Amino acid sequence: MILTHRKKNALAWLRQRHDEYPNTSSFLACHLGRNTAAILRKLEPTWLVKIDRLTGNVFRYYITDAGREALK
Repeated sequence: MILTHRKKNALAWLRQRHDEYPNTSSFLACHLGRNTAAILRKLEPTWLVKIDRLTGNVFRYYITDAGREALK
């Protein structure tokens, strides 16, 4: 799969957050920003990102090992 510039930046931003906060396994959409969260939702079917619905409109975003490999 070829990542567009925006998809690659959103994935890199999520990886950077994981690297900065190693004790945090996932991040809420409100901490990612609307545009980044929307782009990451589009990446979920590719298994580069995992998204869990907590309640209603609250989601947690994780980068997967495949997502880390895609950025190399």
